[in-house]
Amino acid sequence: MHSLRLRYRPVEEADMPILPPPRTAGIYKITCIPTGKFYIGSSVNIRKRWQVHYRTLQNGVHDNAHLQSAWAKHGADSFDFEIIESVLFVEDLITREQYYLDTLQPYKKNIGFNKGKIAEMPMLGSTMSDESREKQSRMRRGKPTPWLHTPEVRARAKAGMPMRPRPSKELIERREATKKRNYEIRGYHHTPEARQKISATWAKRPKIPHHLVITPDGEEILVHLTSFCKEHDLDYVAMHRVVRGKYKHHKGYKARRID
Repeated sequence: MHSLRLRYRPVEEADMPILPPPRTAGIYKITCIPTGKFYIGSSVNIRKRWQVHYRTLQNGVHDNAHLQSAWAKHGADSFDFEIIESVLFVEDLITREQYYLDTLQPYKKNIGFNKGKIAEMPMLGSTMSDESREKQSRMRRGKPTPWLHTPEVRARAKAGMPMRPRPSKELIERREATKKRNYEIRGYHHTPEARQKISATWAKRPKIPHHLVITPDGEEILVHLTSFCKEHDLDYVAMHRVVRGKYKHHKGYKARRID
């Protein structure tokens, strides 16, 4: 059992630094101090889950209307976020959440904000009326999302994800031809004799080196990647991901394609 109680207040009014909750799996509780009502939830990453709660509540778009209404009425300063239990195994999350739902009964209107009694499917048995759907649609329509569109966020995203170069006309045509060919031969299977013949034909083709490999010792070698992986007991898929830039290295080996 691990309990952590955090009070979220505006930073300028806080008398001590506000520490975010840990990135652990567990059961959490959001309490409205003036009314005593609370919400019980579970997450594999409590910090990330709290950030989602806090952001949606601050922007008035939380999917729990009762919790959103209390937040709008009393303000962020009137809510406590508490980790009531850390869970070691993720598969036990639903069981432990169900225990707290059964014990504390936050689904009762005079006790808490939870919508359902069942942890696996909290909305089971709950049907939203057409009027409620239209009301929520009007509330969300035209809502600004400043955390997505500020110049700082756009600049940071642009710096972290550089634009890919546009494919050439030849590459686009080659892709379209491949799609067309794959569609035409869909469902076709080679016979064992045909497979053996194809394999023998490929074995006779010269293995032209197309990749520059840098060994863990810093030696640079121009190699045929498939043969090099077999000779040095390397995973070809992992090495191919190194070539594509998805991995930095594989077992200390680096590689890039030389055309």
